[in-house]
Amino acid sequence: ASLQEAQSNLDKNTILKPGISVLLAEDNAINAVVAQALLEQLGCTVTHVDNGLKAAVKVEEETFDVIFMDIHMPVMDGVEATRRIRSLPSDVSQTPIIGLTAEAFKERHDAFKQDGMNDVVTKPITIEALKGSLLKLAL
Repeated sequence: ASLQEAQSNLDKNTILKPGISVLLAEDNAINAVVAQALLEQLGCTVTHVDNGLKAAVKVEEETFDVIFMDIHMPVMDGVEATRRIRSLPSDVSQTPIIGLTAEAFKERHDAFKQDGMNDVVTKPITIEALKGSLLKLAL
């Protein structure tokens, strides 16, 4: 078996710790329902907000293990919200942020990471992609 196959089998069998608290920032209602359902299947506890400004405010009110941040949202997009969270004076600024985007270009993903995101998941999102990203961040 190749290293890639071994890695893939490891990911399938690796179990996330239960009860990871997730802040999901997603403005599209259908995408939010799908993402929340998949994250809950992975044993996560999900809080949903529908724009980046609400996400930036929410992280100061509650502690989350990870934030899934849609890139394109009204009021404040995911990149601006990520920058705002990263600039907070508290430990909250270090919360892992995973971008959610329909943009599949590696250059764009790299740009989002330079803006402070730890990882990026391309839409349409799958349970495997969400789990893979959480495992990559060792959550």
